[in-house]
Amino acid sequence: MCITRTASSHRILHVQKIGDARDVSLAEVTCAVGQYNPRSDQLRLFTHLHLHLDFKGGDGFFLTKRDQDPFNDGIELVTSALLNRSILSQYINQIVFNPICFGEENLILTTQDLLPAAQTLKTWKNSKGIVTNIVLVNTTTRLSSTISSSTAIIPV
Repeated sequence: MCITRTASSHRILHVQKIGDARDVSLAEVTCAVGQYNPRSDQLRLFTHLHLHLDFKGGDGFFLTKRDQDPFNDGIELVTSALLNRSILSQYINQIVFNPICFGEENLILTTQDLLPAAQTLKTWKNSKGIVTNIVLVNTTTRLSSTISSSTAIIPV
């Protein structure tokens, strides 16, 4: 999208989609700081800009419920740079997609001495929706054999 003063003038404002970051569609808005007229040899600097954005299409949401997860710390970095960051919390899709998970998202490797603490952590992580399991190791156990013996191959 390109907005110009007249059909023959240069771009004053340009909007270009640049991609997605953590399920948030991003677009770059580029604004000119002035306009030069070579015929009159005058430079007109812009002192302010009023910008009104209309968001069309899509599902009516900017973020999902999963974006509010306390473990999704990268979303703050993405949303803090957005022009519409002040209204994002009004457009959150409350439907949570729970993917089928084979295996773990979080694997705790621990010794027998630390097993009670590991169990507490596992219970808390699972309550937050992070599939977590524990593998006991000791100083004589080879890590690769412990993991491979506890890994199942699931046919697709």
